[in-house]
This record gives sequence, C-alpha cells and structure tokens, in this order.
Amino acid sequence: MAGVERIIYRRALAKPINNHFYNRIFLNKFITDFMAISRTTLEKSFEKLPKNVISNSKIKLIYNGVKKSDFLKSKADSNLRKEFNIKDDELLIANIGRLENQKAQQDLLYAVGVLKNEFTKFKVLIVGKGNRINEYKDIVNKLNLSDKVIFTGFRKDIPSILKQIDFVVHTALYEGCPWIVLETMAAGKPIVAVDIPSIDELVIDGETGYLSPRNRNELADNIFRMIKSKNKEEMGKKAKSIFEKNYTFELMINKIEDYFLS
Repeated sequence: MAGVERIIYRRALAKPINNHFYNRIFLNKFITDFMAISRTTLEKSFEKLPKNVISNSKIKLIYNGVKKSDFLKSKADSNLRKEFNIKDDELLIANIGRLENQKAQQDLLYAVGVLKNEFTKFKVLIVGKGNRINEYKDIVNKLNLSDKVIFTGFRKDIPSILKQIDFVVHTALYEGCPWIVLETMAAGKPIVAVDIPSIDELVIDGETGYLSPRNRNELADNIFRMIKSKNKEEMGKKAKSIFEKNYTFELMINKIEDYFLS
C-alpha cells in the first residue's frame, strides 16, 4: 500500500512456516524476494506449504558471514588459564551459546561425565548465559564435574576465547546457519558437533571436525577422538580455508548487493 518496490523476507529459522492462509497470501502476493541463510533453512521453511506458494525465481540462498578482521589479531585479549586457574597441560574445550533449550548443553555435560573416566587433563568452558543455568549447574553437581566444567557467563571476547581453546563442542537441537560454527572456522579451530541439518553443511566429518550422533557415549567418544587426534591443527587450517572462501562477512554483503542491486 505504501508503494514499496521490494519486500524481502530474510529467513534464519530452520523451522517450517505454518500453512496458514495469511502466510500463503503473504508469500505469494506480497513479498518480492525470499532469502534463506542455509539450505536447511530453505528446505525446512517450505516443508508444510504448497509447492507453488512462491516462485523459485524469488528464492535466494545466501549464507551468513563473519567479519574476518575480528580474528586477525596475533594475540588474545584475555588469559583464560590465568583467569580460571587452568593448568598448562590441560586441554581447553569450549561450548559457546545461549544456555537455553535449543543449544542443549546438557548433552555435553553428560558426555563429559563419560569422558572423565577415560581422560582427565581437560577443562570445559560453558560460555554464555540463559534460563537453564541453574539446571546445568545441578547436572554438574550431580555428576561431580565441578573440577571439569567452568561457567564463564556472558562474554564479549569470543575471538580471544577461540584463539586460546583447542576445539569447540556444539550440541544444538536445530540451527539455521550458526554464528559460532562460522566463528570457530574463522579462528582456525576444529569442532565436534552433534550431527544435525545445517551443521553438516559447514563441518566436514573427519576433515574439519567430527560429527556425532546425539548420544552421550558416542559424543564422549568423538570428543576423546578429537583430544587424541594429532591433526587438530590441520583440521583447523582446512576449516579456516573453507571459511575464507565461502563465509566471510564481505562475501555475504557482496552477494546481497549483487542480488538486490543488480
């Protein structure tokens, strides 16, 4: 009604759009462009909708992009080992994200409970805040993991944290195109992730990390596999190379501009 020439729907949530009549009208009649941030997001969005609800010519896939400049500093801004009294011979593992249902950090905590029976020289940093913090602290107490798990709270120095850790563990139930996975790649670090749609678009199993079933024993096995791996540095380098070719902020902006301004 206002005469806006282009109405762009940028979809980040990897969940189906409900098949309501107003959604069908909106997609068919009103929007001019539909942009998805991952193939999984694109496929999931239209799962419940009629096939002809939107023209394929309106649909564009453009992945998220992370600013490469954030990861170019040669030194970390903080000292995690000093801050949290972590020994030099202990491996540093991180999970970074909101402490909420979607991120499912309880799967990592239960896996750590299994892992500590095989290996002891490690610390897990749970980086973030959210409404499940008390529940997670109860799990840590129940499993006697207080000497293995550190809750850092919300942090602004994620690039610095990624420089100092050995690898990331990601346990989300669903994702669109997760920033932390892209940031881990940008930092040149490998990742152990629960194998869900969208993650397998970013992580190459056995080459830039390990993909694991959602099972505490198998997740623990894959974390231990990464701990023992002599190829962590090579995995991280390959992940960084893939990031630089496909997932930089500059590339994302260029693609958006090429698509919408051409």
